[in-house]
Amino acid sequence: MSKPIITAFIPVYNGALFIFDAINSVLSQEGPSFELLIIDDASQDDTPIILKKLIGKDSRIRVLFNDSNRGVSFTSNRAIDEARGDFLIRLDADDISVPGRHKAQFNILKDETIHVVGSNIQIFGDGIKNKLVYFPQNDADIKAKFIFCANNIANPASAFNLSFIRKNNIRFNEDLKVAEDLNFWIDCMNYGAKFFNIQNTYVNYRIHSKQSSRQINEMRIAQFNIRNRLLKTWFPNTKETERNAIANFFSGETLSREYILMGLGALHLLTSQPRDSVNGESTELLFSIFKKYMDAGVQALHSNN
Repeated sequence: MSKPIITAFIPVYNGALFIFDAINSVLSQEGPSFELLIIDDASQDDTPIILKKLIGKDSRIRVLFNDSNRGVSFTSNRAIDEARGDFLIRLDADDISVPGRHKAQFNILKDETIHVVGSNIQIFGDGIKNKLVYFPQNDADIKAKFIFCANNIANPASAFNLSFIRKNNIRFNEDLKVAEDLNFWIDCMNYGAKFFNIQNTYVNYRIHSKQSSRQINEMRIAQFNIRNRLLKTWFPNTKETERNAIANFFSGETLSREYILMGLGALHLLTSQPRDSVNGESTELLFSIFKKYMDAGVQALHSNN
């Protein structure tokens, strides 16, 4: 096929149960020309058999196989290298792209003032009634809310400008076992990316028993490191001890009186001086988040007396 405008990318590992649903949801998309790039990460179930049967059936489908199980970050980086389109639209192998997704995300990305675009998602599956999940729309709010260690750009609903990613050599960190997608978005932010979430639902996100679980402790460590990283970027004059105190304060864990006082003190110093935005993050929203946490900390101190 001629050079496509979009590369729709599905990484898959042991996805035989749902991969057809994901593939069909992509192939039914209307809008700009696209290829469907599927990369199998050395699946141990029937996924390779299913994918090999697809080869040659539809000129839009391109299937690649990792020689061993390398993980989602390696597979995502391979997609960045292999993609033939100008824009990459991501979909997980157990999820579904809603009709109109390609066209809607392309219309945002095509003028190149927005580099990364997502959408709201609908959760469905085992024991779950359909539930809509909303994400902040504009760039400034998306960035400020990274402090919650929430993606704010749902990875399986994401699309991005490949030339921006390649020009800045932005890669998924293959050493990370958790939060690799959020770290990728923060890398994009640090290179000047602008974000946007379409306020429509363009991905149905499936919950099921086959999904891999993430270790709670690993996630806590990752979130601590991410908050430290954001604070160092946005408040470069802070001390490491202050950043650590704030990162602990945001952890959601039950803290001793000493740690609460440390967090409150560090946040007070941080918020006592006006500052300009560093990456385009909303300072107003960020400071309001800090204030809510400070209020909660004060309340926790009073309740413990």
